[in-house]
Amino acid sequence: YGDAPRSKDIGLVIAELKAISRLGFDSVFFVDDNFAGDKIYAKKLLREIAKVLPALSPRPYFYTQATLDVAEDEEMLLLFRKAGFQRLFIGIETFDEASLLRLNKGHNARLDMEAAVRRISSHGITVWASLMFGLENRGPGTFDEEVRRLLRAGAVPLQIGLLQAVPGTPLHERAIREKRFVEMPSIIGSVALSEPGVKRTTNLVHDTATEKDLNSGLAKSLKALFEPDAYAGVLIKNAKKSPRNFFSSLPRLNVNNIRVVGRVLYYYLFKADKPIRRMFLNVLKGVLFSGMRNADEVIYHLVIYKHLRKHYLELAGMCEARGNENMPY
Repeated sequence: YGDAPRSKDIGLVIAELKAISRLGFDSVFFVDDNFAGDKIYAKKLLREIAKVLPALSPRPYFYTQATLDVAEDEEMLLLFRKAGFQRLFIGIETFDEASLLRLNKGHNARLDMEAAVRRISSHGITVWASLMFGLENRGPGTFDEEVRRLLRAGAVPLQIGLLQAVPGTPLHERAIREKRFVEMPSIIGSVALSEPGVKRTTNLVHDTATEKDLNSGLAKSLKALFEPDAYAGVLIKNAKKSPRNFFSSLPRLNVNNIRVVGRVLYYYLFKADKPIRRMFLNVLKGVLFSGMRNADEVIYHLVIYKHLRKHYLELAGMCEARGNENMPY
């Protein structure tokens, strides 16, 4: 928070992890916008976590946030893996270089972004991605390309939305000057993505596209990102290139996990519709042919897929039902 990075004492972090493990928790999210921002501290912390990890019972796994340029630091990726980190949430936002520069994400713009995602995944770390549609000069005609590149890279789509003009930002100030800002019920307008009573999806009047076109483009993109075969392709791709073999990725055998696996099997085999069932069977086949690599991650992402797909298809339906940019909220 703010301009000055702050770091918690490493001994305190380790003590907290031990306490969390004693309470029976088997996963921990490190709340940090960029865990690897202070490389010296991050590597020292990861080494200490790796030392204590074998003694923790239940042995937890970890996930956190990072920037895509972590892919350039091979030592950091190896330490993440050694310390039990299985997922990194990364702001992809867009694959368009000019848009990335306008977003002050030059660290992404200078990378081959697809290769960077694949490099992280090759260490057995799942990339959870955020993607932002409706950027300036990036109308609905560009949405298909963003979807295609994200899926081709092998990132799991997690946080998807339309550009909002956030108060206090240069974009917000410029949108007001240009009379392109629309007051919304929430402070930044993002509530529009999930509130059926709100008739706009963004508080920003786009520079090249109508609200109706943005809504239809976003709806189409959400359906494509969570289309069963597309999602299966990401899981299979990551399993095939993962260094985590069957024994290192075998789900922990406890009562809770056995119940989870049972519920997953019951849902996909008996409750899911035919396309979803086919996707599940294709994933199982792909993972089996990979030597059961990344097995626990595959199971986890099959669990969340049911909920992610339901959520984003509901959002797609809301977008399709909304009117044009002249409608009041």
